[in-house]
Amino acid sequence: MPPYLAQVDPWLGEAACDNCYGQLDGDDPLTGDQRTDSPTAFFATDLWVGRLPVKSAGELAALVDKILRYENDPQIGDWRNVNLFLADNYIKRLDEWGEPVRDMAGDFARLSDLIIRRALCARVGDPNICQFTGANSDVAVAGTTLNEQIRNLTERSGLRLPRYYYDPFPFVSDPEGKQPWRVADPQALRTSALAALGRGAGLVVFAGHSNHWQWAVLDGESNLPLVILNDPDGLANRDRLFITLSMTCLTAQFHKPADSGTTLDERFLLAPNGAVAVWGPAGLSVVHGHDALQRGFFETLWRAEPGSLRLGELVTGGYFELLTNSVCCQDVLRTYVLLGDPLTPARVMPLEVAHLPLISR
Repeated sequence: MPPYLAQVDPWLGEAACDNCYGQLDGDDPLTGDQRTDSPTAFFATDLWVGRLPVKSAGELAALVDKILRYENDPQIGDWRNVNLFLADNYIKRLDEWGEPVRDMAGDFARLSDLIIRRALCARVGDPNICQFTGANSDVAVAGTTLNEQIRNLTERSGLRLPRYYYDPFPFVSDPEGKQPWRVADPQALRTSALAALGRGAGLVVFAGHSNHWQWAVLDGESNLPLVILNDPDGLANRDRLFITLSMTCLTAQFHKPADSGTTLDERFLLAPNGAVAVWGPAGLSVVHGHDALQRGFFETLWRAEPGSLRLGELVTGGYFELLTNSVCCQDVLRTYVLLGDPLTPARVMPLEVAHLPLISR
């Protein structure tokens, strides 16, 4: 199927709108459920849409085998309870007075932590923590409080939530030194992140800047990436495939002609190991849209019986959250694509603690 190219990206203009193929209501799939005479205009798909971005019968056979291997693997595996979060830096540099110069795009690390809290609350449901109002709202909650809440919830969740955040100035972001996941050394962070990907995970989430072929630029002088195009080819997680949420720009723009033949998100999917599916951007977008997608995805996932939902249900949860609870960034309803099969079950599971009886003689 060719890309459904349309003027759906507020910055680029034309972008691929795979979700337009799933919009059946109305005369025009670009507007779908929108009515010019209605104050409640909206765009919502009626079908789950996924894309297998292959270029040959051989690639298709290999990818189908990979997906089936994931779907039919009976092993539980403690890697399934890993939700791995990677994030770009917020403080870009210090000015001549030693004051931090922050990224106008947003604080990717904090936004990732807020998503982690939402995911844990959907899993644990602690009423003392999970009322997101007042001083505990996403906007107002203090960083130290947020970290303590995440620690508290994680202990009861059965989940592992490793974080690798690039932060060249952790003494500014974390003056008390309580967040070891903030890493200043770009090579050390890259090495650790690739090792974590190679160990496998249930879910992998990246939040930050990117281009078509890499996640993040960790060092402005050397242009060191967090992950680059050929990295998925070297991952060793054959029987520990992950679902990737690529909360960034351009990494799933599959229709862009390039000598590389693929974007980074496509390579994660087509590599022998790496990802079983990637939910990523075919255009430009902003973090507020990404946050809504993640909130809906994780809350749909962890409010259900673990292992019971398919990818189509999870990405639909993300789109629905954006559609119903956000006044911003409706463009990502059209510009985000699922590379993979929406019927694939999300085999992400908490590791339950078994309490064995005490036997004495």
